[in-house]
Amino acid sequence: MDIDEIDIREELARLEHEQWQYWSKKVTSEIMDNTLSSGEMGQRFLKKHQNWLPYWKSYDELDEETKELDRKWADKVLGLLLKKIDEAINPYPSDIFIETPQMDKQKINKFCRDNGISIDGYNGSWGRKVWNNCKQKIKDLLLEKNG
Repeated sequence: MDIDEIDIREELARLEHEQWQYWSKKVTSEIMDNTLSSGEMGQRFLKKHQNWLPYWKSYDELDEETKELDRKWADKVLGLLLKKIDEAINPYPSDIFIETPQMDKQKINKFCRDNGISIDGYNGSWGRKVWNNCKQKIKDLLLEKNG
């Protein structure tokens, strides 16, 4: 499967829900099997447990509002992953590849105009090459870790 075909945010949200469901069932089981289920604290937990029951189902069965809660946690994971990927494999760090000076931008624009090349096409072609190189590097890293 190509990385472009995966809705990573939704898959992470699904995993977040599975993780929460596993954790909440485990905690419930341990408390129910323990004497903590008696007394005031136990009663408060049992009340909380009742609130969890409607969410002990597959991610696909959840309503959109509940899925959005899982997506918020997925966004945190994505943010961390993107930060770490950027730190590890960014082939164009800003301390090495400085912003193009205005004079150079004007020269590039003139070159494109003089040769009938769209500036968007020029930038898009370059950007696509950069993206494909980054995507390949990510795939290589994932295969290296999982292989």
